[in-house]
This record gives sequence, structure tokens and C-alpha cells, in this order.
Amino acid sequence: MKSQIFNRLESIEDLPSLPIVITKLTAAIQNVESSAADVAKIMEEDPAIMARVLKVVNSAFYANSFSRNPITNVKHAIVRLGFDAVRNIALTTSIFSVFKQDHSKLFKRKEFWRHCISTGIIANVVFTFTDQRKRPFAQEAVALAGLLHDIGKIVFEQYFYDLFTKVLQFGQEKELPLHVVEKEVLATGHAEVGAWLGRRWKLNPDLIACIEFHHRPREAPEELRDMVSLVHIADYICNLKKLGQSGNVRPPELVQETWDSLGLDVAMLDDIMAKVEEEVHKSEILLALA
Repeated sequence: MKSQIFNRLESIEDLPSLPIVITKLTAAIQNVESSAADVAKIMEEDPAIMARVLKVVNSAFYANSFSRNPITNVKHAIVRLGFDAVRNIALTTSIFSVFKQDHSKLFKRKEFWRHCISTGIIANVVFTFTDQRKRPFAQEAVALAGLLHDIGKIVFEQYFYDLFTKVLQFGQEKELPLHVVEKEVLATGHAEVGAWLGRRWKLNPDLIACIEFHHRPREAPEELRDMVSLVHIADYICNLKKLGQSGNVRPPELVQETWDSLGLDVAMLDDIMAKVEEEVHKSEILLALA
């Protein structure tokens, strides 16, 4: 079954691709000689993406980042937030747009996005409770990794609808986490399919690792394990709190080792959950763009 799924994926002619502006943005950001004006010029090639970025930049997501005066052009947003933050916002909003069609009655797309966005927000919250000086990645990257972690489920829903529906139903009947059912029935799962798509889209290795290993963080490359662990914990909390719909009737198990490896203490749990409650309302801002 696994080989059949990936053979079918390789043969799909209308598989969504990211807008060309995202590829150009990534290349420009990786070029140390690029200026804010260079990056802004690229973004201006796609007015729809530019408008979505400015909407997010001026939203409550960044309420504490700016003065009361709204930012009206992308160059100012880049100067204030930095290259990576603006690129990540552009990538996030683009992913919403490339997967629009909602087939399933069991798997509601808007509630799925709520789960993904909330996972990104929670991963950021957990990140702030760790010693950030030990982390070789930025907070912006953590949020994006959380948002992308379940992208393989949309691929299943859009291109393997009947099969995915059966997997969802079986998971509900047996009260098993979806990734466990996928492995039993398909010999693969949304994590592997999502990682395959991430490679097709030429996403950064850290993002691909978070997609591929968010259910088995101990198997992630050692240098990427901390970010994967943040996404793993955030996904667990999001399922536990039933924020959106991930397809799970039972939360995936938490790998305790991830909690310990990040230097988190059980005494922090109440504070973390309180902060999660405070922050997850921000999911509505991005949902308005989905």
C-alpha cells in the first residue's frame, strides 16, 4: 500500500505548488547581500500575498511589535520584523490558498487549519519556557513548523479521499490516534506524506523534520530534535485541549523524553497552559485568511 500511495503522488499532475514568489523570497533571504528593498520588490510581484502579509503584520499577532500607526508597505514590515518573519507569513498564507477544496464531512478544513495554527501558537508558547539561548533557531521558525506539521493530512484528504475517510472512521471506532491507524492500514502516514510534499516544495530541512518526526521525535536528526520536540509537545496539547480538528478522537501519546530534553519542569505546566489559553485566540486572525 505504501508504494502505491507514493507512486500515485509522483504521478499527480495538478499537485499544488507554492507561488513562485515564495521561491524567489527564499533565495533572496539566503543571499547575504539582499536588502529590505530587494525582498520588498519581490513581494510586490504578488499583490495578493503582499496584502495578506500586511494584514497579519497589522493584526493582534504583532500587537506589541509596533506603534499604534499601521504599517502600510512591505519594506517597513521587513525592517520591523526581519526577513524570516515576513517570508514565513507569506508562506503560511500561501499554503492556505493552494489547498482550498474541502471534500470530507469527517475532516473539516477550517477546523483542521485551526488545529494547525493553534499548534504553531502553542509551540511558540512552550518555546518561551525553555532556555532560548540553547536553541539554534528563531521563534518564528517554531510557529511555522507547528502550522505545517500535519500538512500530509490534506494531501490524503484531497487525493486519497475514500481511503482517508475509511482511516478516519476506523480511528473513531477504535479510539486510536490517527497516525497509529494510518500505519496499520496504509503502512505509511500523514507525517511521511507531508515530508514528501515538503521536499517537493523545497522547504528547509528543519521544517521537513518537524513534519516527518512530530510523532516520533526521538528518531529526528539530533541537531533538529529540539524543534521537533516543541512541535510534538504542542501537537499533544492542542489535541488534548481539542483546539480545532486534527482527525484524532484520542490524543497521540506524549513522549516524556521531549519534555525533559527541553529542560521543562512539571511545575511549569500550569503556567504554560494559562499562557496557551491566553494566546490561542490569535488563531482566529489567521483563520480569516484560510
